[in-house]
Amino acid sequence: MTRRDFEAWLDHHIDQPVLVEKRVLSGGEITSKISTTGVLRKDRGEYLAGDSPIDFTDFAAADFAAEGVIVELDEGVELYIALST
Repeated sequence: MTRRDFEAWLDHHIDQPVLVEKRVLSGGEITSKISTTGVLRKDRGEYLAGDSPIDFTDFAAADFAAEGVIVELDEGVELYIALST
């Protein structure tokens, strides 16, 4: 999906709880991961999970996966964003 499609997906889920994982990959395997949870919101054009910014400045592509979306960023870095309960 395009960046515009991804932002539309985020906008559709504003005020819902989300899990955000920033994953570093090597050889297709996850080598490290930082996770945060919180209610998805948008403040002055910036998306946040709780108080943590969701940085997708280096957006390359996105696609649906499992319960959420995987966003490809820089080479070897991706975000996984899923609705949580």
